[in-house]
Amino acid sequence: MKIVYSPSNNIEAHLVRGMLAQQGIDCVIRGEHLQGGLGELPMAGTLSIAVEDPLFDSAREIIAAYEQSLLA
Repeated sequence: MKIVYSPSNNIEAHLVRGMLAQQGIDCVIRGEHLQGGLGELPMAGTLSIAVEDPLFDSAREIIAAYEQSLLA
């Protein structure tokens, strides 16, 4: 599996996972449960979304469109 995106929080992680699922791309949210250790663990970079290697390019296209919509 490859990391395709590093969301800023759990809400964004689930939003992106839903967008990928709508396009038939399964993914895994890594580090989701580590967010409960806030204050005990360094939080930067603990949350990520990973997809199977063959789906990486397709997932990146979907995420790039999402990122563009944030800038508009």
